[in-house]
Amino acid sequence: MKKKLLALVLSIAMASTLLVGCGDDEEEAVVETEVEEVEEETAAEEEAADVEEAAPEEAAPEEAGFTFEDLQDNYATMVEAYNSVEELYMNEGIAQDDTVEELLTQCKDVMDQMGELTRDDFETEEDLLTMNDSIVTLLDSLNGIIDLMSEADTSGAEATAAADDTEAVLKAAFPVGYAGAADDGSKILWALSEDTTRGIFVVINADESDAVAMVGDVVNNGDETITLTDDESGATVVLGVSEDVDDEGTTVLMLETEDGGLSALYEVPGENVIDALLSY
Repeated sequence: MKKKLLALVLSIAMASTLLVGCGDDEEEAVVETEVEEVEEETAAEEEAADVEEAAPEEAAPEEAGFTFEDLQDNYATMVEAYNSVEELYMNEGIAQDDTVEELLTQCKDVMDQMGELTRDDFETEEDLLTMNDSIVTLLDSLNGIIDLMSEADTSGAEATAAADDTEAVLKAAFPVGYAGAADDGSKILWALSEDTTRGIFVVINADESDAVAMVGDVVNNGDETITLTDDESGATVVLGVSEDVDDEGTTVLMLETEDGGLSALYEVPGENVIDALLSY
């Protein structure tokens, strides 16, 4: 359980540090998203250029192709991505690795050489697109560097500090909490992000000998059901969600499983749920 939550902490750190200025609808963009955006922009520009070349002169007015300014924007995105990956590597929870450091150095050298180029170094749009392909390649390399990173082997005081950091990150990321019990006596703990699009859902059997966790996306299906997807396994579960009032007039969240099982959950501080989760 703790290992799975630590992996979640790392993903939260990456998602928060690898943001790009793409608006509120893209707050969780990471390096992969940046690669896709640059590739899509390149493909769109190349397609526009092909259409323009094939069209007769009386066709639609000529549109501007891929420009030096576009290249500068993508270069800036690459620099942000590199800085975020480097910052992630410097985190005390990540093990030091000679290969990772060497690859980061190589990426930095290439990036610095790119930064020395000026508008005069590009004679045609094709030259700009070729350099843009190099930016995409470097972004892919940064993704590969992240894959090579591993958790640090901590002990003693370092382990305590790492555990404290894990707890703090999770409590900040998942402030909304629910807790309750199912018909079979099993305990249910649910911690959610503020916008409730991410969550940690845990079921602990009645004798507390085992626990099953799902960590990942929470999607509202619009029909009084939600779908939970586990980041690690890709497994999904659909739950019916409704509100009810208990005998004392307290509002409770009712969860219904696909087999008809019901669970009554009461709202609690998210930090209480995180404390309970980290005890398993």
